[in-house]
Amino acid sequence: MDGTLAGPQTAAGATPPHHLMQGPLTCDRLPWGSVRSGRYRVRTAEPDDAALIRDFVCGLSVRTQYFRFFTAVAPPSGGLLRALSGGSGRSDILLVIDDSGAVVGHGMAADGESCDLHTADIGLVIADRWQGQGLGTTLLRLLTERAAERGVETLVLEVLPDNRKMLGIIERRWPHASRKRTPDAITITAELIRPDLDYSSIPGPLLAAQLIDCAARAASY
Repeated sequence: MDGTLAGPQTAAGATPPHHLMQGPLTCDRLPWGSVRSGRYRVRTAEPDDAALIRDFVCGLSVRTQYFRFFTAVAPPSGGLLRALSGGSGRSDILLVIDDSGAVVGHGMAADGESCDLHTADIGLVIADRWQGQGLGTTLLRLLTERAAERGVETLVLEVLPDNRKMLGIIERRWPHASRKRTPDAITITAELIRPDLDYSSIPGPLLAAQLIDCAARAASY
């Protein structure tokens, strides 16, 4: 299950008291709650999290490493670890943390520009034992919402053809996103609906497709 807006709130940025962590809640718009594998909390990453992220990556199965990084990466190189910890300064990075403080999920959106459009490359990975419980969907939703707030217009995701779980999540959220097969992966490009833009001039078929995407996103919440 995903974190949802329910239950009592604490002050923005505060850690909820232990007795409040019985159901899914949000703190500073980032959720915490419970799934089959245990309680979790989503927070933004900090440079000091490098050691936690290294341990997380090293604990991933080889198959999960390949699905996220297209190669085995344990232990991660210094450059990769800096990127995953936010060392580049151009990435929005979210961590899923369990009750012990260990990282069990990592998601990032690396901002860039392409053809005068503000773009973000999205990548996420969930620890093997925590997969299949909605946390990947939660991270993708949060990264997407935060990207839209930053003015990102287009999301780019590269997924291995065998990563059917991730492809399924993307298909449900953006059924009309464009797909391009490369020698190594499937590159998916999805446009974001932005509430601050006037869509009255958009051709009918394109607008209809975007509205269908909005409905699919709403249904996935």
